[in-house]
Amino acid sequence: MSHRNKATFRDAGAVDTQTASSPHTMATGEQLVQRGVAPSVAGLKKRHAVPHDICGVAPVEADRIATLSFDMENVTAPFANMLRRVILTEVPTMAIDRVLIHENDGVVLDELLSHRLGLCPVAAPAEAFEFLTMADTPDFASPSPRHVLRFDLDVAVPNEPSAPPVTNVFSSSLQWVPLPGQEALAEAKAVSLVHQDILLAKLGRGQRIKLQAYAIKGLGLAHAKWAPVSACWYDMKTEVSLTKPLTGAAAQRVVEACPTNVFAIEDGAARVRKAEKCTLCRECVKVENEDLGVVVQKDKTRVKFTIESMGQYAHPEDIIRTALTTFAARCRNLKQLVGECDIADPKA
Repeated sequence: MSHRNKATFRDAGAVDTQTASSPHTMATGEQLVQRGVAPSVAGLKKRHAVPHDICGVAPVEADRIATLSFDMENVTAPFANMLRRVILTEVPTMAIDRVLIHENDGVVLDELLSHRLGLCPVAAPAEAFEFLTMADTPDFASPSPRHVLRFDLDVAVPNEPSAPPVTNVFSSSLQWVPLPGQEALAEAKAVSLVHQDILLAKLGRGQRIKLQAYAIKGLGLAHAKWAPVSACWYDMKTEVSLTKPLTGAAAQRVVEACPTNVFAIEDGAARVRKAEKCTLCRECVKVENEDLGVVVQKDKTRVKFTIESMGQYAHPEDIIRTALTTFAARCRNLKQLVGECDIADPKA
């Protein structure tokens, strides 16, 4: 955490600290300018909600944090890699980026506390907000409901012998304060923290933390805290085939050679049953230096894609949909720019 983006100012006789969870985003706010569009998610079926045991905390849907895997056919590895990069860097989310600390008596420094706040995933409809630019620097006195979400945290430990010597401050202490103009979000309970048990700091007797945190819309391109996934990868599908019939002892040998049970014996002959379990160990290609006609190769036109969502979006499918819509918008913009260019004829 850099001290260059930390400023102190006096307000009504108190010294407050203004800091950011990711300093470079304050200096390069232009990175947050929107480059795509967010799709509608109407029509998706409702999911069951899991309420928290903490009073006043909005419930978080059970499938917000999930691993989603799907197959893509008739695609190439560059296309799959493009989708992976768009998901990591171009799908917008909300994350805490500005923090106004009124009081912090704990051992966690202001900058480290702000950084921890920024890494708490915020469940909110990013499409309902606008990106910030350098000209839209948030004002703590009158924040814009079109740009920010406000969270308040105020935890004080009494200076009494009966108080516990150490008090943990969890993310559940962050309370969303709807701004004027955000009544619809409050009514729909559309804003909450994904995790309520993230440890932010520890306080002793007589210590207090009081702050205001503001979440803004951003992209993973500017900082990883805006990434909607913790992991995103793809793998080309594996093809396993037999070039000749295997029966009798040969079939038994190839079945026993495979450690993941890809093969099975049916009607006295070896068959490929579960090619997706192949780990490319190639133990079946040559058994006891005998070529049994087993071919193992990657299918470069079929890809298995997997993402692990962080919980900012209601459903992992929304992340894929937003990424594809963003890429389609990029392609349309490129087509328009090419059409507007005057390309000289080299033969002229």
